[in-house]
Amino acid sequence: MAFSGSRTTEHIGTFYTGRLANGTTPVKPILIQAGRDYFGDARWGDYSYTSLDPDGLTFWTVQQYSELYLDKPPWGTWIGKIKH
Repeated sequence: MAFSGSRTTEHIGTFYTGRLANGTTPVKPILIQAGRDYFGDARWGDYSYTSLDPDGLTFWTVQQYSELYLDKPPWGTWIGKIKH
């Protein structure tokens, strides 16, 4: 599972978590791309997708993160490869 997330001390970034074949899970979500600036009141959440690669071992995810506020739009998309 991949998603956008933030904390009081972090800007909106992209994360993933999941369960390994042996049943273990990470203690906390794993950061893919850190947010770069605060996010105002613009629309959010249009770009989120995760899919299994045909190799059956790799996931690809596309997620939003907060970009530098002076950039328009103030968000970016990140493509991440998840393989364990």
